[in-house]
Amino acid sequence: MRIGQAKPADCPGIRMGDPRGRPAHLQTLWNYALATSLDAKSTQTPLGGQEDREALSRFAAWAFRALGGTAHRANSGVEAMLPAPRLDVRRSGEVDDRPTWLRLDAPVRLGIGLDTDGEFAEPSQGHGDSIPADQTITPRSPQVEWLIDRLHLLGAAVHSAPTRQPASAGEIAERLLPTYRVDGGRIRLSGCSLEDRAFFRIFARSPAGTRPQRFVEWTIDADGRRVDDQVAAPLGLDEIGPVQGRPSEVAASALADLSHLAEQGATAACGPLETIAATLVWCKWASGRLRIEFPQACAEIRFSDWAATLEAPAFVCPETGRKTHHIGVTDDGRIAAGEEIATCQETSRRTLRRELSQCSASGLLALAELLATCPITERPVLKRLLATCGVCGEQVSPAAIRDGQCLACRSLAVALPSDPRIARVLGEFPALDGWRKWRISETANRYVLVGSSLLKRLLVVLDRMTLEPRRVATGGRLNRAWTTIPPEQWALELGRQESA
Repeated sequence: MRIGQAKPADCPGIRMGDPRGRPAHLQTLWNYALATSLDAKSTQTPLGGQEDREALSRFAAWAFRALGGTAHRANSGVEAMLPAPRLDVRRSGEVDDRPTWLRLDAPVRLGIGLDTDGEFAEPSQGHGDSIPADQTITPRSPQVEWLIDRLHLLGAAVHSAPTRQPASAGEIAERLLPTYRVDGGRIRLSGCSLEDRAFFRIFARSPAGTRPQRFVEWTIDADGRRVDDQVAAPLGLDEIGPVQGRPSEVAASALADLSHLAEQGATAACGPLETIAATLVWCKWASGRLRIEFPQACAEIRFSDWAATLEAPAFVCPETGRKTHHIGVTDDGRIAAGEEIATCQETSRRTLRRELSQCSASGLLALAELLATCPITERPVLKRLLATCGVCGEQVSPAAIRDGQCLACRSLAVALPSDPRIARVLGEFPALDGWRKWRISETANRYVLVGSSLLKRLLVVLDRMTLEPRRVATGGRLNRAWTTIPPEQWALELGRQESA
């Protein structure tokens, strides 16, 4: 059991079961509170105002719940009921000691009593035998005094808990699991612990006769620091009621220390106050694991946070680093973000999206091994869709071929003597220098050259990197057809320069 901290992860906590005197760490917090009290006075909470009215409203609602009744806050006030006690008719002297204003069949409505200046009004005199169902309360009204007297019968500090925090592993599962989408598998809660950690709260008011009256709710964490509304509201500290089950034992000396710390902070910030009630508010700290299960693989997601603010943690994809609540598995057993998994439309295999590419000819997503890059468009194409050029022999996209010729072979350009490509080719194959005119084109892999003379043409297809011949053919000037020269005759036709 711990005194809670607003910052969740590294909360050291204060152990409350030590029966000895003031622990060293509480002495440190006490010294800290004393040292900072002068600074706190320079930023005192404004007198009166909405914050005080809200504090009184929350006190009244909590007090009714702590005494076994029901209450809810509405319109800056409280609607409450306190059931009649169960009396044993066989015992004399047992009476219903509730005031008349609580012996109603309908909820009593308690508004906040204000004067014309917007401050707490002076309390009405007398107790409630003549008080109607619609009433007003102030820090010293008879209704508040009665609640204080009854609360003192419950002990030095009443044990409380937020009314809307998850309190069981089942509730944690109901909160977390619906957030996830698991394709082809399931997710379940495989371990969950709920640890009680307490915040300490006092309710205090200005001494009698002080004007204007203050009513202060002051909550501290394990470092003795005030827990403001921005932290308290998400934890459910703004609506508290009786704790469920048996609360942890708290040493009287520890309660006294905490009360001193809270009173010191509240007085430094708000001026002279007297404490009317105190409570240990037990908040649940949830930690555990979610297990993601597929037939061929499993993974876990860990969580650790206040139960009231716990949100489903994202799954971090081990393949891509993507954070997600959508989880899937590939056919080869890799668990990944569901958004990063896709199906190969050629094989129906589920795999990572990054391992697929879209065929530029068909638009289908397919595995890399089923695709080739068109040497002309330089875009991926399904291998089964590639067409072979009847001139250069390249396999190209259907979009890059027409009438049996690829776009490169259909777009030969006149090569000037200054063209470095021609210079390179003629340097490698001196016999080609006898052709008076050349036209050239290229793909990502090959050079396509056509030399011409008065009556003949020569087709030479070379590897761009190595200048290795891929096809050599001859044709006439008036005939578009090519006659392929056998590879064994290429050396004679091309006259390749022998390397030294």
